Amino acid sequence: MKTENHSINHVLAKNSTSFFIPPFQRAYAWGKPEIDRYFSDVMRIIKSELDNEQREKLEHFFGTIVIKEEGAGFSNKSIIVDGQQRLTSTLLFLIALRDIETDIKKKDFITQNYLTNSSSDFQDKIKLKQVTKDWEGYKALVNNQEPRQGVVSNAYNHFSKLISENKLTQPDITLEHYIIAIQRMNVAVIFLDERPFKGEYPQIIFETLNSLGKPLTLSDLV
Repeated sequence: MKTENHSINHVLAKNSTSFFIPPFQRAYAWGKPEIDRYFSDVMRIIKSELDNEQREKLEHFFGTIVIKEEGAGFSNKSIIVDGQQRLTSTLLFLIALRDIETDIKKKDFITQNYLTNSSSDFQDKIKLKQVTKDWEGYKALVNNQEPRQGVVSNAYNHFSKLISENKLTQPDITLEHYIIAIQRMNVAVIFLDERPFKGEYPQIIFETLNSLGKPLTLSDLV
């Protein structure tokens, strides 16, 4: 395996890459406390960016993402072994930004750069294929449709609420500022070896990463 430092923006903006969350992953689980903290981190970065006295603008370490890359025709397929909560949350944040934005070109920029991949084989060319439990809700949001109520839609709604409230109190903060914040959120990306018989099996890596943390529930294991 090898480790590289990238911004979460760099990871998600690869237009030739699609992301696949395998069945052994937990469903999306972030609630209000995690989303509030995420948005607070974003706002700290933006305030740093707006401070003309700061020469070195604030950056934020956003954790680790473990990926196993596979070729998939004209595009690349990245299996998300660990870090799907961070990726999904950032994409839900971007969907909320897109839907609140009024400029059509900026809305299209988010969809084309972060949410879809023109060379993808996934349904509707959506860049991130969620686990089964989250897929329908996430797909509806990407396609600008009304999703069923659930954890994914709740997260989207809370992101939308935070962005809308911030727009009223700080109208000088624009979409560009939010994108800059994502560009300054760094992750350690661990790429697993994909060579036959030399590479690491994704599910074993996932179980190893989670064995020292919060135990998997029975439903997670199933």
